[in-house]
Amino acid sequence: MKTGGGRKDTVPYKTFNKEEMLDEVLKMGFYSAWNDIKSDVQAYDGIEMLVVADHEEKYGENWYICLTEAAKEAVFYVSKAFLKRNEDFLFPIILTTSLLLLHLYPHFRFFLRKLLLLFEQLKKLN
Repeated sequence: MKTGGGRKDTVPYKTFNKEEMLDEVLKMGFYSAWNDIKSDVQAYDGIEMLVVADHEEKYGENWYICLTEAAKEAVFYVSKAFLKRNEDFLFPIILTTSLLLLHLYPHFRFFLRKLLLLFEQLKKLN
């Protein structure tokens, strides 16, 4: 989920295959990131589990995991609703700001690429 060196340099969310998660626990044991929630992963009724970045640590960690399909759909629904409601407003601001910063700071290309990838991920939710 990391995209850079900082603690908050992560993708907004990522899905993980349930079987691959359990295989990792079997291979790595307590070294696996999934070891502490192994029973929750086993009980999950879907194929892909959703892990969401929580930079504000509202729930005590810098990420949280959706343990049901309903929770996963609820997260995607909220993300889609936010994007739909703000799409016409956000895109021109992001584009204008990015172009200005790119002109002023040529090394901004790396950040711009990350920003555009994030925006594309949000658009795919729509």
